[in-house]
Amino acid sequence: MIERLVRPVATRLVRPEWATRVVSPAYDSVRPVDRAALMARDPYVFLHVTRSPGDADDGATPEEVTEQNAKALEWLLDEGVFTDLLPPSLYLYQLRVDEHVQVGIVADVHLSGVEDGRIGPHERIQPQRATHLADHISRVGANSSPVAFGYEDDEVIDAIVAEVVAREPLLDFERGDQLTQTVWVVPAEHQATICERLAQHRLYIVDGHHRVSAGVENWRRSDFADEAGYVLGAIFPVGQLHVSSFHRRVPDLNGHDERSLCDAIAARDFSVRPVRPDEDPTPAAPGVFGMYVEGAWYALEPFRVHPAEFDATVLQDRILG
Repeated sequence: MIERLVRPVATRLVRPEWATRVVSPAYDSVRPVDRAALMARDPYVFLHVTRSPGDADDGATPEEVTEQNAKALEWLLDEGVFTDLLPPSLYLYQLRVDEHVQVGIVADVHLSGVEDGRIGPHERIQPQRATHLADHISRVGANSSPVAFGYEDDEVIDAIVAEVVAREPLLDFERGDQLTQTVWVVPAEHQATICERLAQHRLYIVDGHHRVSAGVENWRRSDFADEAGYVLGAIFPVGQLHVSSFHRRVPDLNGHDERSLCDAIAARDFSVRPVRPDEDPTPAAPGVFGMYVEGAWYALEPFRVHPAEFDATVLQDRILG
């Protein structure tokens, strides 16, 4: 087992004068037609490197799209929009939208954690998409979009982060989407402490399940060579995350009727309470689930839950799974 789950990462940073043109909006937050329009307007936007087969309107095969992505990255490097490869370091990555601020640690995260339980996924993935992303990693040779992980809040890390963000950043920009992005390098004297503290936490995949699966596939293709076993991660304390509702639709009751389903959930150590017609069924607090079945709402709440367990993990492990 790899003892340390995270390590400093060797990076190329976008040069400050290029940041607002090169840095892309989050891929899944933009409709395909809008991604196409943005790429048509600007040859420097990084979407040219992360384009998927679904974005190709020229009949290109997945293999041809991957090749085009690789050439787009080579062109950007030749244009000098990125720095030279920097020595391995940890970075802080701050996202600010209106009054909401979250600061993550950017590092290499070893994929052995997926196998031994130190990384907790909670979503199924589309194998074909993961395979395409593995091809992308293999051919392009770079992790360009970090997987977002969450970890239980840690006072030691919080103190280091507070010290670092008071310093001058390497990058600080807003590309017209009301999202301010700021990057600092973590001083060398703090990096080992952060890595050691994170090794004591389980990491949860917040966003990037397909990228993790693609990383595992790429690692397998390399016959599990250690250097191929890392994925780029931005690791956020869960207390800073703003998590919107994520609804699950289950198309059948797996042989249950409404009553037996409620009984089966209650037998798994849940309180199952009918919601009155005049009551808002939206859960009022973390750890509570709303279930709509056969025209009626129920509030589900586990009697016991570990502080490090996310709601999505409880739901998947105890009910949906």
